[in-house]
Amino acid sequence: MNLFSKKKETSGEQIVLGSKNKISSIRKLDTQMVYFVTFLSALASGEISPIDLFKTAGVVKYGVYTDTFDEVYSFGVGWRYGVAHACELIAQKTADSLLPLKHMLVRLGQIIRLGDDLNLFFTNELKTVMHTFEIEYEKSLESMKQLLEMHYTMMSSAVFMLSSVIIMSMISGSSDSESQFLSAFFGIMGGLATFVFLIFFLYPRENNTIETKQDKKKQLMILAGIGGAGAGIGIVLLVTELMPAPLIPAISLGAFILPGIIAKRKESEIKKLEQWYPTFIRHFGEIYSVVGSMSASLETVLRSNFGPLNKNIVGLHNRILNKVPTEDAFDLFSEETKSVSIESGNTIMSRGISHGAKINHTANMIGEISSKINDMKEKRQMVSKTFENITIMLHVLAIAVFGLMNVLVKFFHTILSGVEVKNMAIAFAPIDPGLLNTMMPVMIVTLTFINSFAIKAAQGGSFHTVWFNVGLLGVIGAVTGYAVGIMVEGMFSDIGI
Repeated sequence: MNLFSKKKETSGEQIVLGSKNKISSIRKLDTQMVYFVTFLSALASGEISPIDLFKTAGVVKYGVYTDTFDEVYSFGVGWRYGVAHACELIAQKTADSLLPLKHMLVRLGQIIRLGDDLNLFFTNELKTVMHTFEIEYEKSLESMKQLLEMHYTMMSSAVFMLSSVIIMSMISGSSDSESQFLSAFFGIMGGLATFVFLIFFLYPRENNTIETKQDKKKQLMILAGIGGAGAGIGIVLLVTELMPAPLIPAISLGAFILPGIIAKRKESEIKKLEQWYPTFIRHFGEIYSVVGSMSASLETVLRSNFGPLNKNIVGLHNRILNKVPTEDAFDLFSEETKSVSIESGNTIMSRGISHGAKINHTANMIGEISSKINDMKEKRQMVSKTFENITIMLHVLAIAVFGLMNVLVKFFHTILSGVEVKNMAIAFAPIDPGLLNTMMPVMIVTLTFINSFAIKAAQGGSFHTVWFNVGLLGVIGAVTGYAVGIMVEGMFSDIGI
């Protein structure tokens, strides 16, 4: 029997021990690792035994890290290998993509075997993990800046290449100029989309929003309804020509602005709560370490102002007064805030209280880690804001240039229609204006989705805010394409053409 394929039943869910790590967890070092080591350090400050440490760490919500410690507990206690030997066994089979965890397990096994102080070990581990995380985050941010700058260049090149294809196919006299244009269009757009896809999945989205299955299902149904209705209306308008082609994306994509605004508002509220959380948790830890009573500590805390977090603290206080268990009260507090970061901090604090951790020390650790992570996220937001502004300008310019080429092709086609042009050097054969007119909304929609996902890749955070970008860029692009067409046609009319 292969011990590494042993199955275990936990809370109605089946966990396959030794299974491959999920793609989302394959990072050299992430915030989940940081919070998990903080959690272990808090437990160790309460002089917990190694067996209880692995047992407790194996039932919290820290993804692959929790699963790994649960495996160690299963082998060390369930299969009686001993936790020290189990650490080494699990470390051997841990993927190299989780190298920090792998190395920590090896060191932890040695510490347990020698009987050294776990509190000192995890305190040093936390310093190392946090320092490494900050360095890797800065490197990742610099790398992302370079890739985002490449997106600017590719956008500019795409506009130049499409314009060149239209002009060259017009003056070359080629009989298959339409197919050449379509091949170039889809090839260029495909290249841009592939590049954005790589950026989007290369860097973590840092989603800090807690979403239940019901929330995801509801959002999916809303988006499917909006997308289906928008696509149907757009196709009908394009076929019946009831509206100028460039304006159709404004109708098809504009409706995405509403769910995007709702998602952005929720994310903004969560960010405000996360900004106040480090101050609250430090203050609570200081008072609780002296008073020793949850209700009295929270009552004292509420005399201070913690902005929008106050109502959640009041809820926590009311639950404690009504004899709700500490861990459950903090879990409900986390669910109300919808913040993954706050949930991680509350998990550390509530389990620390239950297992006799040094609360003041634990609260200071949580506050320090949360503050640093908030600061790093702010740096990313500064980079993404600059990228967003430049991308919107490039989006407008790209569609404006395509709109200009659309009118120019129509102009040359009208002039040369029915006129025989004999020239040995150049034979003019403009692309069919009807094709370019049909491709105008396709161009707007394609660029809208490409640039929206590029902005989302830079921003990180909740994925659903991307729909605001889709709606906004769709409307801006549609209005720009229509306005440029009207303006250029007006210029030709003024000079009598």
